[in-house]
Amino acid sequence: MEDFLAHWQAYRAFKISKQNLENNLALLNRINIFPVADKDTGNNMFISFDRCLEKIEGTKTTRELFDIAGKTLVLVGMGNSGTILSLFFSGISDYFSEENIEKIDKNAFLNAFVKGANKIKDGLNNPVQGTILSVAQETAQIAQSNSDQFSNIEDLMTFIADTAYKILPKTATQNPKLKDFHVIDSGALGFCMILDGFAAGFNALEKVNREYDVEINGLINTAKRDSSYKYCTEFITNTPAGGSEKLRQQLEEIGDCVIPVESEGKIKIHVHTNNPDAALFIGALCGELKMVKVDNMQQESGPVKVFLCNEDLSQRCIESMNYQNVFCLADNGLEKLRIFVNHCSLKNQIILMTSVQELGPVENLVSKIRFYESDEALINKLFSE
Repeated sequence: MEDFLAHWQAYRAFKISKQNLENNLALLNRINIFPVADKDTGNNMFISFDRCLEKIEGTKTTRELFDIAGKTLVLVGMGNSGTILSLFFSGISDYFSEENIEKIDKNAFLNAFVKGANKIKDGLNNPVQGTILSVAQETAQIAQSNSDQFSNIEDLMTFIADTAYKILPKTATQNPKLKDFHVIDSGALGFCMILDGFAAGFNALEKVNREYDVEINGLINTAKRDSSYKYCTEFITNTPAGGSEKLRQQLEEIGDCVIPVESEGKIKIHVHTNNPDAALFIGALCGELKMVKVDNMQQESGPVKVFLCNEDLSQRCIESMNYQNVFCLADNGLEKLRIFVNHCSLKNQIILMTSVQELGPVENLVSKIRFYESDEALINKLFSE
């Protein structure tokens, strides 16, 4: 293997990680208890990585790939888990940028991993053990302590993935809410799946070979969406002049799970609140709002809304509305539609497709889909329903 991480290895790492999340969507959603049992951790992590993969496809160098990945995940990271992933990967890209590292060896990647773990901690005002944070930090500490034993970056990544998976069971006892249900943290498991994808990609494998043996008991079926707050609210605005702390404080007065992620003069906000209008108003005081998403965490999943429209209309809708929960499945549409409908517990997500010419493969899913004909008025109506 090479002394430095090749672009194809990094790209393969993201691709296999996305596939690993997709293969385990149902499991991740099912064991989603913390912070709210709204069964969407798998959705959020998979969709975040899927959109990230689309953006890094055209990159030419490893440094550029991580730079684009970090920036993209800040923009598209969905939900609590997706936003925490954006902290981690933007921390990795920050390290490469700050140290002006073009060629990534084992030492550079280990330092970047530590930076990513620390950025998660810095981004959370009330960090909770038994989550992605605790797995990432303990893994980073153990990897640093054993740094002399790795002969190359492939060995390092394999060690990181194996170590994180060994730490994962601790989440079931570290987090009081998870302890009540005797289950590991869904986000932390998804994080381990991503690390497994990276180990496979770095080592030129085709897929992750690990089987995820998760103990699930009947208690998990009694978990309620018992958050004090009803709406998961996300948006992007301009970074305030004084930084993110004042904005965080303002949002914490009306909610919890406040996670700000800064990137290039912009700030991505995640907050749970009963007053999303107030959260959006606070954000709008900093600048124009983009990528707005408001999900009712107490609402069960409903039929998937699929709008059939031409490519021009689909692209104009995506560009003009800036809504994070709108997906254009123009390419490979049917395959992604099956993934969304079969595995994702979708609530307010809207899918735009250019055609469903081969309806046969999705006939068994029709009861879960609400189709709309191509009509610009219907697209606009979508947001008033």
